[in-house]
Amino acid sequence: MSESSRLRKQLARSARWRDPAVFIPIIVAMLGWAFALYQLHTNKRQRTWELLLESLKWFEGGTQKRSIGIALVETKWEYQKEFRARWASILVNQAIHLLTRKKGCHARHERANLYRMMNFLMMKRAQLQGVERDLLAETLWAYSPSDGPGLRDLDPKPLEEWKHCFRPMTRGQDG
Repeated sequence: MSESSRLRKQLARSARWRDPAVFIPIIVAMLGWAFALYQLHTNKRQRTWELLLESLKWFEGGTQKRSIGIALVETKWEYQKEFRARWASILVNQAIHLLTRKKGCHARHERANLYRMMNFLMMKRAQLQGVERDLLAETLWAYSPSDGPGLRDLDPKPLEEWKHCFRPMTRGQDG
């Protein structure tokens, strides 16, 4: 076989991918994979937002639901970074609610929820926005363990720790 015929055969073999019977299925397969990856990403994103909405429902009311909501936030915090600010807001509002509500002021299980939320917020305090932090600080400093609204029989030591951690901010200070 001559050198030129060998080159022609190699060129013919290398040009097979340009044949429509070869490259069209390849392109269709690539488009199929791209669409599948897009769908996977879209479904994952949708499920993530469903998780956020689901987690917020646990804070709609009631001690047991609040306790489950706290557990969900504690469990998912490291994995759902985009929800951290929203969850921190919810926990701050729940803590303020427990510190200022008028009924159920001796509820032991709500005190347990408050301790869990406040300890969690102390560990993650960098997540609190300025206004939320200020409102929590204002509530803590206005709280009276013996009279007024809010839970009773709070342990004074954690209460002082919370006040110290969430003291009102002054300009130029950071959390």
